[in-house]
Amino acid sequence: MDLYFNGKGAAGEDFEITYPDAIPLNELFAVIDDHFAHRKELQRLSKELEDRTYQFRVIQKRLLNRFKDKNPSPLNNLDFLLNHTYIQIVEASTHYEQLRVSQALSADRLSASLELILKLIQIRFKISEEEFDMLRAHFSCEPSVISSLDDSENSWEDVTNASLSYLLKNALGKGGGGGNKQGGAA
Repeated sequence: MDLYFNGKGAAGEDFEITYPDAIPLNELFAVIDDHFAHRKELQRLSKELEDRTYQFRVIQKRLLNRFKDKNPSPLNNLDFLLNHTYIQIVEASTHYEQLRVSQALSADRLSASLELILKLIQIRFKISEEEFDMLRAHFSCEPSVISSLDDSENSWEDVTNASLSYLLKNALGKGGGGGNKQGGAA
């Protein structure tokens, strides 16, 4: 058994791992869609929280102005509206926190899926370690990188799209010469 892992098989041939099947991209796309949906839902909830907190501050100011008056006018259900807005803020923030945990799991699944797909690509197409490292760098596979991008304005999807576009235009462009654009007939 040690002979296989040292590079030689039982009959003296090199030990080689192959993957003849198609790369399971549909599963990867499902994980990417799930990650994107979590990010969009977080953005929507963030906007909702922003709107509700603004509404809460406006109601508070109106109530304070009414209480400051020497002859206060009726509250006209502002106290009910303040309480209802407060409940909406608490519910939205609770849902937001739950979604953040779910998004972190989604980022981990995305990272693991990307690592697996890239390894399958390396095995299937016999890509060298140097080429594999270059490809992996353009996908931003680290969970910490994916999570940090989710917290910024640029998402993992945006950064990866820009990175892969650059890779396709420059490194894998005309003639596959690593960005060498020397054309012409010899």
